[in-house]
Amino acid sequence: MKRALITITLLTLALLLSMPAAAQRIPFTKPGDDAARVVGEPGNPSKDIYPVRFVAVDGVNIPGGGREALWLEPGSYTLTVLGMIRSPSIRRPFRGRHDPGYNEIEVVIEAGRTYHIGMKHDRSLKRSPYSTVLYLITE
Repeated sequence: MKRALITITLLTLALLLSMPAAAQRIPFTKPGDDAARVVGEPGNPSKDIYPVRFVAVDGVNIPGGGREALWLEPGSYTLTVLGMIRSPSIRRPFRGRHDPGYNEIEVVIEAGRTYHIGMKHDRSLKRSPYSTVLYLITE
């Protein structure tokens, strides 16, 4: 009896915890003219813009550790990124303070376009030298 009660309690808890995740949906779509592509690679190191990996869309984590490119439905999104900085001028990862939201960007995307997003390194800023930028839109 006790084992059955524990099993029912654990199943109920698992169901309740999975409900919010099931209600949240990332609007991924298939490639085509009615979709927009968002890319985080290759960046533009000559302008101190480095590649990123997309780890969340509108606060919903992307399974599998994220992606370098996304196909999304047209709309407005808040993208959370992880900078992939590989620069000989930056010898070790920067572990200083960051301003809140430095790894997020809000974008309004339209179908048929490609949006290039990267992590900008501003050498003049000591406290929080990184920010997420939209640096190129192509048709």
